Amino acid sequence: NDTCTAAGQTCVDALTLAASYGDWSCECPAPSTGSARGAPGACTLDECAADCGTCANGRCANQTCVDDNTGVAALRDWVCSCIAPAVGAANATAAVCELDECEETAPECTTCERGVCAVAAFSTQACVDPDTNALSLGDWRCECGGGAEGRATGAAANCTLDECAAACGTCADAQQTCGKYAQRCFDPNQALHATGDWRCQCEAPRVGEAQGKVAECTMDECAASCPTCADRNCTGRYPPQACEDPDVHAGPFNASYGDWVCLCVAPLTGSAPAGPASCELDECAADCPSCEAGACGAAKQTCEDPAPAAASTHDWRCSCAAPYAGDARARPAACAIDECEEDCGTCAGITCSAAGQYCQEVN
Repeated sequence: NDTCTAAGQTCVDALTLAASYGDWSCECPAPSTGSARGAPGACTLDECAADCGTCANGRCANQTCVDDNTGVAALRDWVCSCIAPAVGAANATAAVCELDECEETAPECTTCERGVCAVAAFSTQACVDPDTNALSLGDWRCECGGGAEGRATGAAANCTLDECAAACGTCADAQQTCGKYAQRCFDPNQALHATGDWRCQCEAPRVGEAQGKVAECTMDECAASCPTCADRNCTGRYPPQACEDPDVHAGPFNASYGDWVCLCVAPLTGSAPAGPASCELDECAADCPSCEAGACGAAKQTCEDPAPAAASTHDWRCSCAAPYAGDARARPAACAIDECEEDCGTCAGITCSAAGQYCQEVN
């Protein structure tokens, strides 16, 4: 009586013998399954197992497919789930599987980190999995912490610690320590076990450094190049002059700038602060090829250099000692004495005049 047809099912009479009555059954149409004897069947549709327009049809490849409600009216409710240790599920489509190789400890995960980062020597390292997609394996890395720098993929990192740049218990706090006094912070050994070895270094043209503290900088303004430095003002002249910086301290606690002096080189004499000196050459007192070198003294005469400028040479003179008269340039003088005019032990004095006579010196 069209019982099965009205339910959209097919009527099946398995035993058609005339003596076999009431054994017909209603069977659900494919792809659903189910049947009932003498009544419409309770049809079910497992969309994970069946082949239909709303079914999984292989979309859960390498994943598990579960259809929790197999009623024929409950369509597109199947779920793809990732296989452990990966996690993830999606309704009516393939799941995007996630696997954090840093967190997962299941033995099935042969690429997982398993504490490698945590036991790294001398350092605190963290495990980071940059791509937790289950298809991206072996990409976890150890990253250094505690101010240290360094990372490595699939292994413990070789960490370094620049105590000038990092913030740590032994670090310089470079901006407040070295930088405050315009010094450079330098960490010569950035290995994790080498701590407290940072140094403040003076910036050129200043020189000096100190470990673990501000440096006492010096600057020889005769040797350095700077706005206040000598810069060949002494040595670049002819004849050349010597440069001397009496106080080379350059801070941070003492700043002595522009106090350099040009010194004339012997036998020249003279000096000048922060500029070229006007050099003199006293050829009577100095030792030089053009100098008097005792010639006047040996003749019991006095030496005089009338123009002691450095460029004026061979102009020294020997002068006779009173009462003798005479001088000569660059040699002893031929001395003379008028015994009629001068006062000396052999001089005439008033002898002639007292007698009303004239005195005449013949030699």
